Amino acid sequence: MAVPVKEAEEGDILQNGTAYIAPGGFHLTAARSGNDLVIHLDDSPPRNGHRPSVDVMFESLGEINGIQITAVIMTGMGADGKNGLMAMKKNVEVKAIAESKETSIVFGMPRAVVESGLADDVQNIERIAESILKFV
Repeated sequence: MAVPVKEAEEGDILQNGTAYIAPGGFHLTAARSGNDLVIHLDDSPPRNGHRPSVDVMFESLGEINGIQITAVIMTGMGADGKNGLMAMKKNVEVKAIAESKETSIVFGMPRAVVESGLADDVQNIERIAESILKFV
């Protein structure tokens, strides 16, 4: 099953079954507007050297009541995503998938999630889509 991928634009309404990518240089957040979830982009200061920051995105999702999230943390330096995932898991229903060390080019971000006990599943890159489908 193919999943459409879209570079997010300010004001996009999130659609089930679509993957959104933050454009370079902008944090991506989401907020409820009526029954819709709307994407917002901003160029506020980097978080821990990152813009876009996964922590910023996850924290915004954690503030939206009544949603279910499948979060995927893939290859990347540092621990971006770990704190946001921790905050999100306190407030909303989240299943987190981390890319395995074996297929990560840089195991920093997935390692931070795995070592903190936040990962619900750890998979090689070629099995991540299957894992997502297991949770949705």
